Amino acid sequence: MIKFFRKIRQRLLNENRFSKYLLYAIGEIVLVVIGILIALQISNWNERNQKKEELLGIYAIIQQDLKKDITSIDRLLKYKNADMPIFEKVFNGTMTVQEYENCDRCIKLIFGYNELAIEQRGINLLKNYSVDLHQNKDSLQILINQFYTNALKILQSDDTIRAEAVSKVVFDWESKYDWYMDYTTDRDYSGFIQYALNNKDYANKVATYYLLQYTIYLPILERYKKGASSIIAKIDKELLEQG
Repeated sequence: MIKFFRKIRQRLLNENRFSKYLLYAIGEIVLVVIGILIALQISNWNERNQKKEELLGIYAIIQQDLKKDITSIDRLLKYKNADMPIFEKVFNGTMTVQEYENCDRCIKLIFGYNELAIEQRGINLLKNYSVDLHQNKDSLQILINQFYTNALKILQSDDTIRAEAVSKVVFDWESKYDWYMDYTTDRDYSGFIQYALNNKDYANKVATYYLLQYTIYLPILERYKKGASSIIAKIDKELLEQG
């Protein structure tokens, strides 16, 4: 093809047909420019397709992360709901020595707290994708980023509050009660059991723990689960439309 164009140029020059040669040269330049533009368009189209596939892959990972979070929440809710009868007995003053002796959960009812470890592989990939792409985010990206930002902030704040509350209980017991060493080393629970049965201070601490865990924390998990389920459905729709 290049030889063909070269021969035409040479023939026009040999025939001293300069005006036609000039027009031909301009036309050749236009063809080259059009070819370059078409190549760039194809390259951009391929790049956009690759980016779209990358984004859809990230969405799929986020969907998997959220499903894992929901499974963890369901497991935690089941575990916490199983403790409800113990709290009710403590509040009603109906716990017995035998129940404390035969129930490990009764003994350590407020000694510790649970945390939800949010899966963040997908959201981290999405953040890096948005930074690398240098373009405006679509509505689903914005929604997902807002969801994780708000959820992580709330969960981290609540974890801090509950950790401080549990630490306060531990330090209080350590400074006031002789049974503390035997209790924390699982040697003898008799001193703690008498405290739990006869000291109103224990019932008050259980009430505070119940407030932080059941009245505040578990509803936070339920809201996270609801929001995660909504995003999973939106990702399903996006994958179906773009697939």
